[in-house]
Amino acid sequence: MSHAATNWAITRRGLKPAARIVLWHLADCHNPKLGCFPSQEWLADACEMSRSTVNLHLEKLEDAGLIRRAAGRCPETGKQLPTQYVLGFEMAETREEPAKPCPEIGHGKSSAAVSEKGAGPCPKKGQSRVRNSDSNPVREPVIEPVTERERASADADGEGQEEEISDKPDPSTVPETADFQKRVMRFCNGRDFAAGPWPDWDTSSPGWIGRQFAKLSEADRQHAERWRDAYLRDIATRRKKPVPVGTFFRDRLWEGLDPELLQRAMKAAAQGAKPAEHAKPEGWAVSMGPVFSAYLHLVLLKGPEHRDYAPDGPLWLAGDLRRAWPEMAGLHQMAAMKRGVILPPRLHALKDQMEFVPEGCNAWAAWEAEYKARCWPMWPRHDGMKGMYFPVGGPEGLAAFEALSTPQKETTA
Repeated sequence: MSHAATNWAITRRGLKPAARIVLWHLADCHNPKLGCFPSQEWLADACEMSRSTVNLHLEKLEDAGLIRRAAGRCPETGKQLPTQYVLGFEMAETREEPAKPCPEIGHGKSSAAVSEKGAGPCPKKGQSRVRNSDSNPVREPVIEPVTERERASADADGEGQEEEISDKPDPSTVPETADFQKRVMRFCNGRDFAAGPWPDWDTSSPGWIGRQFAKLSEADRQHAERWRDAYLRDIATRRKKPVPVGTFFRDRLWEGLDPELLQRAMKAAAQGAKPAEHAKPEGWAVSMGPVFSAYLHLVLLKGPEHRDYAPDGPLWLAGDLRRAWPEMAGLHQMAAMKRGVILPPRLHALKDQMEFVPEGCNAWAAWEAEYKARCWPMWPRHDGMKGMYFPVGGPEGLAAFEALSTPQKETTA
């Protein structure tokens, strides 16, 4: 990592957010001595984009004069060398570049001078390694003066330098530093967080997000990071869209959240469970699971809310279902979207009164006949379903199932 490269990247203006992200990651993997050699696969993964999208933004950055790509082949092996990305602040230098090591086979640096055509001996066997004649000569990256001064000072007086560095604040807590910007990016893209990327975070300006984060005290920044996963999981559970990440910082939304959300998130992290296992609220019933199917059959037994709109036979169109049986239409929609529902404990108690019936068996045929005889709409099905949950005992057990599901009225003496 080169602080000079990162600081240069974050000061570029006029870029679209996606192109700025690509430029930031290029600067992040820049080495002051060796240069910048990331693969497009690495860039695509780091930027959370496809390779074609990354390449498109690289071309735009190159057209804008912010980067230059250089490639060639190693004469020793004939293999294509990784592409080197030369950043804009390096192009301002006018020094000639010494011979570079071959990244493909790990050759060391050569002590021989570079010829006028940019050729130098390959240090493995002393053979000449000529760069692509069609590309511009790559110049040596800038060696940061501050780094060199600190290293020289440390060599002269090691103990004093250690004491001086120890008094410096953590760079990730200081706005406008590269580490601080990386901290903001980690909050956005979800790296090192369990709840994943913040939805649609890249539609906001990274600069605006960083400014809102910088306005917070360090204690509030840590609170925001602690509440991040709990907030996103709660929003996902309620099927709502989270606010933009900059708004989350600006309005300090974590201060108005239920503390139990944070406790559940911390408990899930301590147990090492999957987020989905702890994101469901109490009483959650999985779509087309036994509890969901129990609720569906109770709605069937009640019948349509508006019988005048019900068809004469078992064929129900979507419009008929919405007009005559809104509650059943809602269940069908939830099943089609594979969404669950929160149900009261009395319905969860009916879980043991449901059994899974495989498709194609005699019990399956009996239930199909029962649905047609009662003019019920056929049950919704997920792709890949190989059966469904029905009340225990087949169609003959519907009366017992309905009796068990009906709350018992209290009798008075």
